[in-house]
Amino acid sequence: MELVIINLILMSLMISSIIVMVQLILF
Repeated sequence: MELVIINLILMSLMISSIIVMVQLILF
């Protein structure tokens, strides 16, 4: 179960970082 939580956190961090990069590129 801990691995699932860690994976979810990593996924959310990656998604947020990708969103920030896209915003920086667009704006």
